[in-house]
Amino acid sequence: NADPFQNCLNKIEKNPDIWQKVLDEQILNDLPENPDTRDFKAKQEAIYRLLAMDILLMCPTDVAYIAKSNYKASIKVKYNNKPFTFKVSKKITEYIDTSLGVLVINEPNLLPGEVLELKNIKTNSTNKHPFPSECSDWHIAGNLDDNAPVNKVGQSVFSEYGGSKNEFFLDFADNDRRAFPGLVIMDKTGSASESIVSYRNIPVGISKTQQFAQGLQNTQCSGKGLAVYLVALDVKNAKEINTSSIAPGPSYSGAGWFVAAGVAGGTGVLIATTGVYVTSALTAISTALLGSAAAAAPIPVAGWIYAGVAAAAAGVGFTVAALVPREIQDIKQVMIIDGPYRL
Repeated sequence: NADPFQNCLNKIEKNPDIWQKVLDEQILNDLPENPDTRDFKAKQEAIYRLLAMDILLMCPTDVAYIAKSNYKASIKVKYNNKPFTFKVSKKITEYIDTSLGVLVINEPNLLPGEVLELKNIKTNSTNKHPFPSECSDWHIAGNLDDNAPVNKVGQSVFSEYGGSKNEFFLDFADNDRRAFPGLVIMDKTGSASESIVSYRNIPVGISKTQQFAQGLQNTQCSGKGLAVYLVALDVKNAKEINTSSIAPGPSYSGAGWFVAAGVAGGTGVLIATTGVYVTSALTAISTALLGSAAAAAPIPVAGWIYAGVAAAAAGVGFTVAALVPREIQDIKQVMIIDGPYRL
């Protein structure tokens, strides 16, 4: 069997609606009749943007594997019936720009692509939190425990969030919940400011998650049935959206999960992990997923998934509300990207 990375690209290549058709209509449409390697080189960035989105769409369970892979895969691009082969490395995942968080939860067997919903968080009558108080404080009415493992390790790992200048804790599952139980939260010293520890680059997010999990080994967090995950934060269910103008894709069941993502350079796009296509409802879907601030004029692309890629290729700005620093907000579900790293 081929490597999962190559299997993923094979799957994309065999689906003309999400690969060759979009290449022909949006990216390669101004090439000369007999292009050479240099002509394709000029299109490389746009092709990588499309491919990155296709990987998240078609292979959400393999994104982390690809980001950590030393294997180089390949995919064919056709132009005037002539095949050109593109070699693709793990750096392709750097083109995916989505909001990611670090989660510590009492679910040690979740896998990439699975969605963990707020309503399914495991608590009981005596312990309202999915982690022990020795691992991370259950309350911060007074002050955070400086020696709690989550705080100490967080200070050493999350340098972008102030490191030892600030404090870190796991979000609560009771009435004090900030965003989603188990997410790592930064508490800014000397203020009432808090924010979700989040990253937008998948390889960086994976590295930080691994470092954090390693640091928590052999502490009061270990041996308690906990695991650390990298999770996507902008996730919605198709049931939450008006799907009247959605045409079923090859695997659409009416209950798919959508992830808000983008491509490097700030171009936004909304990804359906179950292959949902929309003909002309980009504004409606953007609004339903991310609020009216995210709405944009519909872009006439066959498949709303590629609106952001088309905009990037055309040099059009198309920003999505998901692609901003994450302040505290109500999150109902997260999707597993990497893990489990069991403690």
